[in-house]
Amino acid sequence: MKALHLIIYLSVIAVLLYVSRLEKQKKKLQEQRRKLKLDYPEIVGNMAVFVSAGMPIKYAWNKISARYSAKRNEKEHPGFELFVTGTKRMADGESERSVYHALAINAGIIEYGRLSRLLVQNLEKGSRALAPLLEDETEAAFVERKRMALKSGEEAGTKMLFPMMLMMGVVMAIVMTPALLNFKV
Repeated sequence: MKALHLIIYLSVIAVLLYVSRLEKQKKKLQEQRRKLKLDYPEIVGNMAVFVSAGMPIKYAWNKISARYSAKRNEKEHPGFELFVTGTKRMADGESERSVYHALAINAGIIEYGRLSRLLVQNLEKGSRALAPLLEDETEAAFVERKRMALKSGEEAGTKMLFPMMLMMGVVMAIVMTPALLNFKV
């Protein structure tokens, strides 16, 4: 009987550990996507500025990558890391088209897919219409970033609700204790 209980407990613990590991992986993936989305407006904005100034896409890509590499710090910027990887792949002889496609695949989010399509479209049709499209994309990206900031602010407020309620309970206990101690029936 004790062996059966032990097997059941160990099975439950194993399942809980597995679920916990899956949850950690899910949170890590969500955090990675959030960081990619935060990098996107800056990347597209830089790309729009360089292309509007007349710089070819490949050079603009390399310039963004070089700027990030020069000021790389402890903070992780996976969007810029994708550009650094793409620059290395182009330097190794891979075609621009495949590097741009790889950007969308490696990022795995819609925004980078749109940028990838714009860049590939630029290779096919030329850069005449690319600058206005990149400016529109930049505008949309900053609106999305603002929306994300509001959402994370709301989430932070919700996370603080429980500790605030706990503190209110402690304050109420401190205020009520002397009154209850002096209350005589």
